[in-house]
Amino acid sequence: MSYLKLLSIFIGVIFVALLLPGASPAATPEAAPQATPTIPPTATVVDTKGKSYNVADLKAKYTVQGGNWFPGPPKRITESLDIVLELEEDRVAITEELKIPFASMRRVVFKEASVPEKFKEVFNKKKPIRIEMRDDSVVLLSDDLLVKIDAKGNQTRAVNIRKYLFVADPTSGGAEILLNGFSGRAKTASGKEGDFWVPLSETQSIEFK
Repeated sequence: MSYLKLLSIFIGVIFVALLLPGASPAATPEAAPQATPTIPPTATVVDTKGKSYNVADLKAKYTVQGGNWFPGPPKRITESLDIVLELEEDRVAITEELKIPFASMRRVVFKEASVPEKFKEVFNKKKPIRIEMRDDSVVLLSDDLLVKIDAKGNQTRAVNIRKYLFVADPTSGGAEILLNGFSGRAKTASGKEGDFWVPLSETQSIEFK
C-alpha cells in the first residue's frame, strides 16, 4: 500500500473521530443553572421593645389555642401569612381566604404601622397592619376594613369586614389553628447560634431580605 494511500486513510480516521459526540477537545461542560431561592434567606425581626434580630429560615407557626390534645395541639408551620376574612355581602355572611407568601413580601408591620395620608380618614385614626409587597403594592388591614393599594398609590380594593384571623387550615374536627408566632435560626450577641422564637403579640415588624 502506497504512502499517500496510508496517509489519506489516517486523515479520514481522525476526521471521523472529531465528528463523534464529545470528541472535540474545545468542548467545555456548561455550568449547571443555580436554583433561585423561593424564600428570602434572612429577615430582620423587630420586637415590641424595639430590638432587632437577623433571623434565617423564618417560619410562621400556627397552633390550636386551648383544649386538651394528646400528644400535643395540632400545628401548622408555613412560609406565609394565612388570613381569613369574615365579611358580609348582600346580607350574606361569607369568609374569604388571603394567603400571602413570605417570598412575595418586602415587609409587614403589625404594630404602629404608617398609613398613607389620603387613607388616614378612611381608617379613622386606627393603626392597621401594613403588608408591603415586592411589587410595591400595599395591603392595609384593620379590625373592620381591608384596603389594597397598587404601586402608584391608587386604591384597587376596599371592603368592610367583620373581623380577620391569622388562621391556617383547620383540623379535621374544625378547630381553628391560629398564628402563634415566628421561628427560625439566629445568633446571640456573643455569636452563639440557636433556635429563634418570638410570639405574634411581641412582634412589631418583619422585613424580608
